[in-house]
Amino acid sequence: MLLEREQGDRMIVLITDGYSADLGGGRDEEIANKLRADGIAVFTVHVADGEIPDEVVKIAALTGGEAFAAGDPGGLAHVFERIDGMQKTRLEKTHAEATDDFALYALAGLGVLALGLLAAYGLRYTPW
Repeated sequence: MLLEREQGDRMIVLITDGYSADLGGGRDEEIANKLRADGIAVFTVHVADGEIPDEVVKIAALTGGEAFAAGDPGGLAHVFERIDGMQKTRLEKTHAEATDDFALYALAGLGVLALGLLAAYGLRYTPW
């Protein structure tokens, strides 16, 4: 979807624990080169304990992004500054959004509940 946009900057914010079987054997450099060729910067937020894996740091660095630990407020603030500084793209609505239409059902349910309460407090017909 990022490649379909003609305008605006392209960025991926990757939140990860750092483990991925897909990054071994030099695959990290291949992924980074493809993302860089497409003009996509990757910013990584590492949420696990310990150091950020070298593969993740390499992808972020080669694409023009950066890698941060989740506990680093300065790093996260930097990511948000970069997002704020990005060129905005024009979005087009391609399909309708589904909305909940529950007001009528809620009113009917409240009406039944009110009748049940009235019946429970003695406002009911007793034939004897």
